[in-house]
Amino acid sequence: MRSRFRQLLAQRTSEELMVMALGIICLCGLLPFAIIRFARGDIAIATIEAIGAVVTVGLLVSVYRSGRTEFTGLVLAMLSVFGISAVIYLGGITEVYFLYPTVIASYFLLAPNVALAVCIVAVFGLSPELYSRMEALEFGRFFSSMLACALFSYAFATIRNRQRDELFHLSTNDGLTGAGNRRAMDQKIAELIEGFKRNHSAVSMLMLDLDRFKVINDSQGHALGDQVLKEVTTVIKARIRTTDALFRYGGDEFVVLVPNSNLEHALGVAEDLRSLVEAHGAMNGTGVSISIGVAEYSQDQLPAEWLESADNALLEAKRNGRNQVLRGLNTDQKLD
Repeated sequence: MRSRFRQLLAQRTSEELMVMALGIICLCGLLPFAIIRFARGDIAIATIEAIGAVVTVGLLVSVYRSGRTEFTGLVLAMLSVFGISAVIYLGGITEVYFLYPTVIASYFLLAPNVALAVCIVAVFGLSPELYSRMEALEFGRFFSSMLACALFSYAFATIRNRQRDELFHLSTNDGLTGAGNRRAMDQKIAELIEGFKRNHSAVSMLMLDLDRFKVINDSQGHALGDQVLKEVTTVIKARIRTTDALFRYGGDEFVVLVPNSNLEHALGVAEDLRSLVEAHGAMNGTGVSISIGVAEYSQDQLPAEWLESADNALLEAKRNGRNQVLRGLNTDQKLD
């Protein structure tokens, strides 16, 4: 049972886990108070909390089934912030302390700018009512502390998101060329295969290799070799679509994943890339060219089998004289 639970958690993204965790916390906070208030006769506040609990359950089910967190996070944050604001209006200033954790939680559910806007609207919206119920000094303490809470949370969330984005970039991109790395490629392949299983939309792979790249490194130095790799990456990125994805597979070998493309379309893209790199090599004097193997994904293929199909085509292209495009072949022999 425990291993099954861990497996379910491992299949969820950090965003899904965060939204579900905060949703459960909201539910645990709302439901008991709703029951207590109903028992005490506070029907208005109890009804708000009960509605909030029901909506939260619906949001949790939605995230669990669809995995989509952006809209759910927005609704949950709005529900929490403005729900607690309504409770404060109806229940009085004794309820105001619940606003602090609610404000902080909103930064885990929303983009920092959106969360800050929601919090400021809530604080300024509550201010007239609270000012009428508090002494001036007490209201000043509340207003300044709540505003500080919102601003400090905004600063923390902004820095956290920036660091998260930097770490994600470092973990998924090749440091030299800026193309995706093997980890990112494996994730993208899995994503495209899942998409194929759902809608059977064609998807193809281009595996390309720089011809005689070792000669460039040995005769002209690794610095020039690195520059050539970066220039070829730039040429490829300029040609492929924003929906396509380029990855450095290893050394001077790259993979381009082309969604919504059958074999014929992918062969056309590959030929464009081949001719563009050849022209670039002729222009800058390096004479670099590429060979490309193309393979369309087939039903029930494993990722390794799909890669092997493209790699076989690439190997055959290099055997046939290099600087050409070929579709998938079957061979187990590897070229150096």
